[in-house]
Amino acid sequence: MGPQDQDDYINAVISIETSLSALALLDALQAIENAAGRVRKDNRWGARILDCDILLYGNQSIDNARLTVPHYGMKLREFVLLPLAEIATNLYLPDGTSVNALANEINSNGMVKL
Repeated sequence: MGPQDQDDYINAVISIETSLSALALLDALQAIENAAGRVRKDNRWGARILDCDILLYGNQSIDNARLTVPHYGMKLREFVLLPLAEIATNLYLPDGTSVNALANEINSNGMVKL
C-alpha cells in the first residue's frame, strides 16, 4: 500500500488503555507527530518522520471524516499484522476476523524483527 521506493523504517504496535474518546486520542497522537516535526504533505503515503495510527479502538467500528477504525489498511500490511499478532495472539477484529490467522497468511516481505 503506497509507494515502495521509500527508505527502510521502524514500525511498532502498542496496546494502551485510555479514557480519551477516539477523536481525542487522534488529536493527542497528531499533537505528538507535530511535536516530533511531522509535516503533512499532499503525498498521503510518502515518507514521514513519525506516523501514529489508531488501528483499533476496543471493539468499535468508527467511520467518519477524520477517523476510520479498524484502520482501513491493517489487513493488508505485514508491518501491522505481524507485530500486532505478537502482542495480541487471541485478538479478533470487530468483524470477527482473527488477527493471528491474518498474520499467518501474510507475506513478511523481508521485514526484520529488531
